[in-house]
Amino acid sequence: MLGEPDEPADFDVVLSVCDALTAPCPDAIARVDGRAVVVVDPEPSVERTVAALRAGACDYVADPDDVDAVDTALRRILDKRAIEDSLRGLGARDAPFGGSEAILLGESAATRRVRATLERLRSSDSTVLVTGESGTGKEVVARLLHRNGRRRGGPFIAVSCAALPAHLVESEFFGHARGAFTGAEIARRGLLVEASGGTLFLDEVSSMPMPTQAKLLRAIQQRTVRPLGKAAEVEFDARIIAASNVELETAVSAGAFREDLYFRLNVVQIKLPPLRERGLDVLLLAQHFILRFARASDKHVLGMTTGAARALLSYNFPGNVRELQNWIEAAVALTRHDHITENDLLANLRVLPPSEANADEDSLSSWDTLEARHIARILEEAHGNKAEAARLLGIDRKTLYRKLRRHGTDVDDGEGD
Repeated sequence: MLGEPDEPADFDVVLSVCDALTAPCPDAIARVDGRAVVVVDPEPSVERTVAALRAGACDYVADPDDVDAVDTALRRILDKRAIEDSLRGLGARDAPFGGSEAILLGESAATRRVRATLERLRSSDSTVLVTGESGTGKEVVARLLHRNGRRRGGPFIAVSCAALPAHLVESEFFGHARGAFTGAEIARRGLLVEASGGTLFLDEVSSMPMPTQAKLLRAIQQRTVRPLGKAAEVEFDARIIAASNVELETAVSAGAFREDLYFRLNVVQIKLPPLRERGLDVLLLAQHFILRFARASDKHVLGMTTGAARALLSYNFPGNVRELQNWIEAAVALTRHDHITENDLLANLRVLPPSEANADEDSLSSWDTLEARHIARILEEAHGNKAEAARLLGIDRKTLYRKLRRHGTDVDDGEGD
């Protein structure tokens, strides 16, 4: 016989209690269209289990009196469906990709705040300081500021201050005359002048030597540079965007960065959130990278499985978007399926603790802990607004309430948030 829970629209799961001795109601299971079926069998056997699963049952519980087993089976299905709902919406929201074109994907509150700031800066030439952990997309934001601003027709020049040899830093930034030093066989204008009419992006600006910091400060204030070996100053007209993955205030306190240069660069600050604080953005970004690398390698890879999505959501990504991108590139190269699986991802992930990397997908003990932490982060991001948190999680509010209760959080179904 078939019995439905009290809220079928919410659970969308049918419990099938088998009272036949020979088979677990395969015909009844087949008649349940569009709903998951959990078979609860008072007379379990291998044959009956196989018959139930072949007939389309999602799970099989051997003891009708084992309430915990039934609850676990239902939660497994509901959690899986919540992720599937999120995955179904990815294709429609995925932005078109254009090779190296900068895009800022994501629907989390943190990402929307960054986009709102970028929108307000469209008509501004103000100096901008972009901060955030390594791999959060600081150069992407700099390119967006340039591409959407008034200087879009000019050059965009990016330079890593940490990568420049110490003896060539000043020459690179300010230029030099021919013969100014050994090896200077031709004159060079310098990056500030070359970026005139456009944008100069100073990545890892905290690595700039102190003497160069003093000269850069004067150059930004005066809008002129004096190339090495020349007496005359040269004007330039470049917008400066700087980026740092360390707190410049701390560097200033430690005497490693000039305070006056910090204030000059920090006219407008954009702080990029780490990927672990961006909720379901990780799935949207992963889908974007999957399609990009599938096209580049001419492979038929369309998306990811729910197991892969779980692995992504349970991992903190210390390397942020850059790490996710590299991870997905490897998974696309390795997979033999049209959807990336959890094994495709974990095969290339060497920093995830074994207790998480090797967790059985059917075991929800570790997943429950990870899910609780994930929901807590999203609620904090949504400032406690459960309607907004449910939207970011890709689930309805009833499902969110149920998950909160399961994780020991009291909620009020009648809340107006």
